[in-house]
Amino acid sequence: MKRKRILKVIFGIVTFTILLGMFLYPLSYKNNLQNQYSLLNSRIDKLKATTNLDKKIREAINLYNEKKDFIEKEQINKTDAVKILKDISFNIPEKVSIKSITYKKEYMDISGEAVSESYIADFMFDLRNLDYIKDIRLISINENENGLLIYNIKVIFKVVS
Repeated sequence: MKRKRILKVIFGIVTFTILLGMFLYPLSYKNNLQNQYSLLNSRIDKLKATTNLDKKIREAINLYNEKKDFIEKEQINKTDAVKILKDISFNIPEKVSIKSITYKKEYMDISGEAVSESYIADFMFDLRNLDYIKDIRLISINENENGLLIYNIKVIFKVVS
């Protein structure tokens, strides 16, 4: 009888352990799944942050490229003032002088004195041959009290688009 009693106790303990295991295993499995779910959600959030950062980087690169292209285009459109003055000094005839130069974005006004109209014409012809000059217009020629001709010409630049 004692043996039956011990077997019943052992059987009861085994049964209780099995039932307890059957009850606790799904809870443990559920907790494990919840932990994995939380971990995956945090990874997804990191990926979203990385994706947003990647998108911001692409936007910054595009903005940089747009500004770079704009600056390059402006550099192409801009005629170098030093080059213009250098070209003018190389092309001015001996008997022509310059009193003033007014530089604008699209054109330049040149005023000065010359001995004769032919020297002014030579000066205009030489300037017209420069690759960045679109047109040259004679605005006025007047004679001063010393017999010199006072001229005013407008030099129009080519617009590069």
